[in-house]
Amino acid sequence: MAVSFVTTSPEEEDKPKLGLGNIQTPLIFNPSMLNLQANIPNQFIWPDDEKPSINVLELDVPLIDLQNLLSDPSSTLDASRLISEACKKHGFFLVVNHGQRGAYFRRS
Repeated sequence: MAVSFVTTSPEEEDKPKLGLGNIQTPLIFNPSMLNLQANIPNQFIWPDDEKPSINVLELDVPLIDLQNLLSDPSSTLDASRLISEACKKHGFFLVVNHGQRGAYFRRS
């Protein structure tokens, strides 16, 4: 499969592109054009409070304890509520007392 690239200069970017009949000129992204932008649209700027930082708090990983999951109906409801909250707030959680041995995980 052949791949072709079309390069344009910044001057050519501003010129209108004329198609031939039903053939349309492909839209080409030219990263050098970013240097010519006086203002970057807000939707492309990462908010300051979300930017990476070395001064972050230690992550508090939500723990889900499954020890009594099947033996007590209230534990099942509690575990499902905790899993739901962890997924909504953090997007992940750590399961403990799940009954699987460490050897099982080391083999995988």
